[in-house]
Amino acid sequence: MTIAVRTPLRVLPGGAAVRDPREEDLVRLQRAHGGPFVSVLLATTPGASMALHDRARLHRLLEQADRRLALELPGWTLTPLVEALVDLAGAAAVEPTGRGLALFGAPGPVVEAFRLPDPVVERVVVDPSYATRDVARSLARHPAHRLLVLGTARARLLVGTAGQLVEHRDGPFPLSDDATPIRRRGGADAWMRTVDQALASEPGLAALPLVVVAPPALAARFRRIARTPVDAVVAGDHALAAPTRLATLARPAVDRLLDHVAEERLERLRAAVDRRRARFGVNEVWAAAVAGEVGLLFVEEGFTYPALPAPDGRSVVRALDAEHPDVLDDAVDEIVEAVARSGGTTQFVRRGQIPGARIAAVLGRPDGAAATATPDGPVQFSPPTAGQPLPGPPSPDRETLT
Repeated sequence: MTIAVRTPLRVLPGGAAVRDPREEDLVRLQRAHGGPFVSVLLATTPGASMALHDRARLHRLLEQADRRLALELPGWTLTPLVEALVDLAGAAAVEPTGRGLALFGAPGPVVEAFRLPDPVVERVVVDPSYATRDVARSLARHPAHRLLVLGTARARLLVGTAGQLVEHRDGPFPLSDDATPIRRRGGADAWMRTVDQALASEPGLAALPLVVVAPPALAARFRRIARTPVDAVVAGDHALAAPTRLATLARPAVDRLLDHVAEERLERLRAAVDRRRARFGVNEVWAAAVAGEVGLLFVEEGFTYPALPAPDGRSVVRALDAEHPDVLDDAVDEIVEAVARSGGTTQFVRRGQIPGARIAAVLGRPDGAAATATPDGPVQFSPPTAGQPLPGPPSPDRETLT
């Protein structure tokens, strides 16, 4: 390969080179398979543009991508792909940054970049599929949701995603009631019904969880009268608060809801163990994932597993050299994407939440599941179900404990 990525990173004019990921982006990336696909992940410092030290590290990652493509795919003409990634990185350098950056590229060339709200493990991945785990994790930790700021005569609706909130102005919101509560026919209850009807008039947002920001008495009245389910309440009068302030206020409530979802899903894992419908460890889960049998996947955050696939593709062997041409950079990423392609869901968990392993799966998709998330839809929140501690797997895969 003749391209020299050793020159300083070219900084090009911006222009939406980088954007926040959406669920549909994740679905599209996870459905891509066969490759070769290049993924470049960089941890960044939030700011109005990319910090100089981040640019230097991104430059080194692009050099690594150039070397790996030349080594692993000597018969391919991939100079245009590397050049496109370098140009995209240069454009991204002058745009606002979050805590992570993901660059994806494929021959064509086709390249795109996403701003992530959470830090990532810096790496270059050249595999048969994109390394989308960090995108999936960011979307899971910052799910799209509605935030209703409710007052006695004013109501605002904001839509949140990727850690940000944006005022929703395409429909009836913002709402105002010029009559005082005393003069208004039906009193405060009528105002609550008006707001509820306005929410119902936005069918495209109805599936999103609803967080209400209001004084405690007003929030309680709305919950009692409205037909729209309320998933969480942030108590207080914040009618004039800026979106950034509201996002900060709502974050603990969203985190609690996400914890509820995780607890409910872990209960499903416990039940699956009792029915012998659970799989633990990389090899058991790999076999189920490639067969399209996984309905719910559990992955410990930060767990990686470079591996060499067996000739029949039904198992893997752990590898020490992740950059060897025959080795998958991370079998866990491949599992996550295989589960997504078959319509399953991935739940990221903290270390120690999966007993005896760092990856596990529930086979099939049990009926009546209270919390689900598919690649084509957002998380649906529900309160956790009380239950016993999770038992360990029948036969732990000790490889996963390293």
